[in-house]
Amino acid sequence: MRLTSIEPTPFFAYREGELRHRVQIGLTDLATGERPDETQLRLRAPGIDETLTLGAPSPENNTCDAWFPDQRQPAEIWLGLYAGQAQHDERTLTWQPQRQWEVHLVHYAHHDLGYTDLPSRVLREYEGFMDQVLEYCRETEAWPEQEARFRYQCEQAWSVVHYLEQRSPEVAQRLAHYCRTGQIEVTALYGNQTLELCGHEELVRLLYPAFHLKRELGIEVTSAEHNDIPGFTWGLASVLAGAGIRYFSPGVPRWYFGRVHPLWDTERALPLEMPAACWWEGPDGARVLLWSDLHGQEWQPYNLEQAQHELPDMLRQLETSGYPYDMVSYTLRGGHRDNAPPTLRYAHLAREWNRRWAYPRLINTTNTPFLRAFERRYGQALKTLRGDVPGTDYPVAATCTPKETAVDRGTHETLMGAETLAALAALHAGSPYPRATLDEAYRATFQYDLHCWGLSHVGGPAQDAH
Repeated sequence: MRLTSIEPTPFFAYREGELRHRVQIGLTDLATGERPDETQLRLRAPGIDETLTLGAPSPENNTCDAWFPDQRQPAEIWLGLYAGQAQHDERTLTWQPQRQWEVHLVHYAHHDLGYTDLPSRVLREYEGFMDQVLEYCRETEAWPEQEARFRYQCEQAWSVVHYLEQRSPEVAQRLAHYCRTGQIEVTALYGNQTLELCGHEELVRLLYPAFHLKRELGIEVTSAEHNDIPGFTWGLASVLAGAGIRYFSPGVPRWYFGRVHPLWDTERALPLEMPAACWWEGPDGARVLLWSDLHGQEWQPYNLEQAQHELPDMLRQLETSGYPYDMVSYTLRGGHRDNAPPTLRYAHLAREWNRRWAYPRLINTTNTPFLRAFERRYGQALKTLRGDVPGTDYPVAATCTPKETAVDRGTHETLMGAETLAALAALHAGSPYPRATLDEAYRATFQYDLHCWGLSHVGGPAQDAH
């Protein structure tokens, strides 16, 4: 027999109480085509002299599993292939320690108030989705495997705001409880906006609904997302940082760079073939930690076998592309569409996976816990980027509805004047302050400035309904 390959895998497991590394050993058969009943691998390295029994060969690729001791330092190792007492082959190589990966899984739904259906129906869908989210939180909150418990990232605040307006105070307190225990995270922005349509005041106002929930429910709001939109305005960095938002996770659609227009120099700024991070500094010098997601390329494993098949290739691709970290975050959806329902399968998957493997470790999480851990480990080494990522197709597409866009833009300015006059009238003339009317007007501008106006029905009465 001959050793044809020694391939480390990303898998580590505890075997008889000791952390071991799974390595695939490629073999050729004896000339007769027969293999001895027991094949062994002698392993010598500094401080190590072991004989490993190789597992049964895989008929597909003629490889066997060997469980190497975990080595955290590069070393010269000698391998000898034995059958019984006879040595068949040997190999000397330089061993490089493999990363012990943390794979953080962020379960969410991409929020489109439109696209998949009329906005009124999408809102009703999210009512049901959030009911499921609370039930899945309840079902798993007592699991001893904390990293496997169901967790959910509310991508944008509008779904939570609407949900709580349709439910009782008791339901609101249940949601607040799971926010405080870390099973649900509400993000800072009202929606995925076409930011070029927003005035300066609206950029700030986009935080009001989530911060109202923060005050009323006593929950944390520390991260923001902005997904499926090729562009985000520079002033947003200062607005987020000024409100105490530490983390910003935009999901720029990668397909857009290749087919339409490059938004930045991927050599000098951030790569697109893998997740990436930097500090994004606003015009006033304030900054947020920006984590660039692979929007539209969510990982959606359906069972343990699929996950074990796919994840090693995903991690190898990161290493090949020069990804420098040993922790990564992948977004997950409950189905292959925007506005997808939540699912409990990722909780069961993580629990089953972590019972089998020490590394890669699957951690169900949300943005803030992941990025806090990432910042502690790598924040000081991140580069700082400044500047605007100007929008492309969405601002131009707003001219397809020119009358409505003009009304919306005018309303931005009119609202500021109306609010000022209403405040003066209340202070000096005792006039009732029309808070509910102003809030409703601002929400109307938010909803028009969302990135998904009418695209489920692009013409006729259905578009008017959008």
